[in-house]
Amino acid sequence: MHEGNWSQITSNLKAYPFRISEIRNIEKEIPLARVSFKYNLQGAETYFNGQEEVSIRAGEYLLATNLRHCEVFIDQKEEDDLGLCVDLDLFI
Repeated sequence: MHEGNWSQITSNLKAYPFRISEIRNIEKEIPLARVSFKYNLQGAETYFNGQEEVSIRAGEYLLATNLRHCEVFIDQKEEDDLGLCVDLDLFI
């Protein structure tokens, strides 16, 4: 990508697709993009899509496709949970 077309490419983004989270406690429903990648750097995260519960720990990841939302639960006693989230809406 060239600097000259950066503003053109990013003008269509509704939200920045990469996030780093540092959370100690949370329990809430979160929106997902068509493709959502969650990578855990430290701690533990639990996701529930209404049918299946998946827990990931440091070094593990979750790839969710074609889900509009899920519930996330994080309860860290000693240290924050660190995670990398990448959410992509792909229109092909």
